[in-house]
Amino acid sequence: MYLDGIILTATSIVGFLLIIIILRDIIVESRVPADQSSPSSFFSVRQISSKSRIFLISFAYSIPFALVYLYVSLYADSVVSPAKDFLISKIDAVLGPDPSGGLQSALKNLPASLSPIFVLLVSLLIFAPILRTPFVILAQLLLRAAGTRQRVDVITTRASTDILEDLGGFDNSERALDSEFRDTPLPVELVQATDVEKFSYKLLYLSSTEFPQLNLVNSLKSIGRRIGAGEIMTDVDPDEIYKIMNFYLVASLVIYSVICCLYIFLIPEFNFRYIESIDPALFQPFSWPAVDEMSALASSVAQRSLSFVFLIGVGYYMFSSRRRYYSKAESEIQSAGVVFAFLTIFSVVINLAFVLVTISRSQDGELGKTLIAINQKKIWIEIFLPSLAAGLALIVAAFSSKISNWFSLTLVVCFSAVWFFLSQYIYEINATQVIGYYWHQAVLGFCLSSAYFFSVYFINDTRFYRVKVSPSPALIGRSSKSEDSSAAAAVSISR
Repeated sequence: MYLDGIILTATSIVGFLLIIIILRDIIVESRVPADQSSPSSFFSVRQISSKSRIFLISFAYSIPFALVYLYVSLYADSVVSPAKDFLISKIDAVLGPDPSGGLQSALKNLPASLSPIFVLLVSLLIFAPILRTPFVILAQLLLRAAGTRQRVDVITTRASTDILEDLGGFDNSERALDSEFRDTPLPVELVQATDVEKFSYKLLYLSSTEFPQLNLVNSLKSIGRRIGAGEIMTDVDPDEIYKIMNFYLVASLVIYSVICCLYIFLIPEFNFRYIESIDPALFQPFSWPAVDEMSALASSVAQRSLSFVFLIGVGYYMFSSRRRYYSKAESEIQSAGVVFAFLTIFSVVINLAFVLVTISRSQDGELGKTLIAINQKKIWIEIFLPSLAAGLALIVAAFSSKISNWFSLTLVVCFSAVWFFLSQYIYEINATQVIGYYWHQAVLGFCLSSAYFFSVYFINDTRFYRVKVSPSPALIGRSSKSEDSSAAAAVSISR
């Protein structure tokens, strides 16, 4: 018993950390095809991002998958049992029945204590060079939806335009740059590029090599001062680009976790029976989590926290960032659509993982006589409808962004409760019977979204709870010295 606990704990911790490290490497070393109009396309995300920004990007990308692994490892034996049966059937089909039955017997009698190790090995196998392709695609989708490279292109092009204008053209600026820093050879893709594009690459290269400890705005300003240019990007505040501190993020997570624990322990004890006496026709059927179902409630809270609450935070931040740098290229509706698509895909992946564990537990007999199969209509309803919640909540926030922020947050909270209610109601209609559990789901949606907005107020970045649909005036429009330089500064924005 103790050995099983030690193995489970050790493999869970090791797998959790390894998955975070692997996924962090996937996203920070991410690259795109070189494009002369995009200086950032010649660099990895790690080379063009500050340490704090890398932390935030890695956190948003890796934590959901790492936590899903932890959840799967808790039910390792239930997950491994169907996998063993499947493997045995495939071995019989390919190699034929084993007369001695040794291989099949060894698989069937695999000790339960080794199940977590099996889950860990399979999880790590998913990140093999070829098999990791879906995770690479998701990483690229996250970066594109957040406008990570677009942000770098806009700022670098703006700095390049200011310096070229101040020093009198590309030749003078390049001589000043090469005399102060080492020579920066241009890639062959930039041979036919414009002066702004060439100089933008040089600035970004030096920013990543000479000033890696500074954020992008400050490093570009430092380069400008070193080569004798006047003050550049005077209307761009580095704090406008990035204000969050990791300490506040951790504090916010702790506060949210405490609220969730209180919900799990208190909700089953709360007696709603008096509601039934108000109007039986209105509140019947009525079902509520029982005290002995606390583990199932905890699983539900964990699933919705990852597939809904966590993604609301990512969506708020991504939408505000995207509007700042894509305002000339797309409308607010288009920006919301891009972020909505990302949130929905991510949420489907998370919900699918939780449902697959439930199916494995059902096949293993842990859920009593209830048998669940992936081909059942209700299962896909359970996966798909809740996966729309985060994206739709963001759209509600975007449409209500022009009114009071408190009223906008109230609308999002109320929408969350209504959508959780409808999702569960539609699920129960397509299941064997309507039991009235949707009343609790409405309360769950209300409480989790309220807990999120309460906890993120401790983060000193309003983009986690306030949708900003307007672009940054400092980066989009400026009072330039010449009309031509303004047009050059807007190259990255309009492409």
